[in-house]
Amino acid sequence: MDIEIRHDQSVTLWENSSNNIKLIHHWELERITGLKQHGRSFYNLNQAKKLLDLLLSQYNLKLEDIQEIWGSPQLQTEIIFSETELPNITFHSLAHLYSGLLMDMDCFKNETILALSVDGGSDSALDSVGMKKCHFVGAVSEKGEIIDIIPICSPGLIWGIAAKLFNMREGTLMALANSSKSSLYEHENALIPIRHMGYYQWIEEYINELKEKVFNLSESDEGILFNGFDLRFTKEENKISMIMKEIQRLSIQMMCKNIDEIIDKYQLDATKVYVSITGGYALNCPTNSYIMKKYGFKGFVAPPCVSDCGISIGIGLYAFYKHIGCNFNFKLENAFYGNQDNRVTEIVTEFPWEKHVKSFALMDMKQCVEDIINGPIVWFYGRAEIGPRALGNRSLLADPRNKDSKNKLNIIKKREWWRPVAPVILEEDIDDWFIDVYPSPFMLHTFKIKENKNELIPAVMHIDGSSRLQTVNKTQNAILYEVIRTFKEKT
Repeated sequence: MDIEIRHDQSVTLWENSSNNIKLIHHWELERITGLKQHGRSFYNLNQAKKLLDLLLSQYNLKLEDIQEIWGSPQLQTEIIFSETELPNITFHSLAHLYSGLLMDMDCFKNETILALSVDGGSDSALDSVGMKKCHFVGAVSEKGEIIDIIPICSPGLIWGIAAKLFNMREGTLMALANSSKSSLYEHENALIPIRHMGYYQWIEEYINELKEKVFNLSESDEGILFNGFDLRFTKEENKISMIMKEIQRLSIQMMCKNIDEIIDKYQLDATKVYVSITGGYALNCPTNSYIMKKYGFKGFVAPPCVSDCGISIGIGLYAFYKHIGCNFNFKLENAFYGNQDNRVTEIVTEFPWEKHVKSFALMDMKQCVEDIINGPIVWFYGRAEIGPRALGNRSLLADPRNKDSKNKLNIIKKREWWRPVAPVILEEDIDDWFIDVYPSPFMLHTFKIKENKNELIPAVMHIDGSSRLQTVNKTQNAILYEVIRTFKEKT
């Protein structure tokens, strides 16, 4: 049925062995159905059960073998969240919050964490999500104890309104903002009301006023109200880019106001605190990097599936925390908890694909690097990564030194020519290439390329000289690490 009460729907299979928690598998329905951000409901309960039995069959399990089911009203065996516990906060926002807070229990037990759950709003599967509830929350935890959970505001709502207004997805709008050179002069952002859903009307008014101002600009305003049109883009793209630059600035202000108020209230020293940002807005890499640099946080904690596709992980971790407290062990070691498909060779040797295959050979690192240089190539290995970003097991790899690599990748992916592509780099080499850099294994941060290096990697450089970076080490992905190391030796 084409009825949406959730999107980016997912299922997570856990194992609890003497309070040692293991994430066995994380299924994202869009990877199964091909429906982007899968939001379609099942036709009935029986259809949902059939799919779950099919997914569990690879572990010789059936739904009846599962001890506890959480998070879907018609399937769950236990209600783990009661609206009387936190009557003013949605469970959706808590699920995001806990997916970051508890993704590394050693960090949670031994450190102080400032956590923010920021997206575009909650689903209606588990909550009555009217305007009376807070859809966005912050929290402070200290050595395994959650000190407080408080309402905050979320820029995600602004981006959701803009996405509908311009009929572009949020990631596309963020890319357009950073790709065009056009920008407004001295535009003042409105005052920021820090409330939960109460500022929705204010945001709509702000965006509509901003759109009217920018869409009325003409060449006669160049050098007076804005710096000029970037001739590589249409006028409409220029104007949307100018608007989104302002929305990005406002978004960062909102996030900083959230953080400032929490730091002030709990007298935190940011240099001794980890920050966790989850929810769809956590995919806004420039914001994450700005916050890390401005406050000097000790570290950044967030899973690769920060958007709604990670809700089921947050629900599971919340349930374990509710039952066991912090007396369990868990760490999300890497991003590779998705499907493993061993049928690739079988598929490409059968009709209709076999005529396109020239030859087969065992993996050879040097040949692989040659193919990348002559590429792009499809890199398909092991278990799929979870979350919306390609992180090295279902990726397209190309030579960052070749400026045409970006164009080729965007053609393959059927994206706009100006969409950026991301570099993946050996973790130990990041200081040689980037400024104020730290590990970014899940591609959630943006860093400036060093001036003496930016001409060497034009395919992955944004217009402002930055890149959205993924770091890799031997523990996270040994074979991709070896590919990049061999590429480094060759080039």
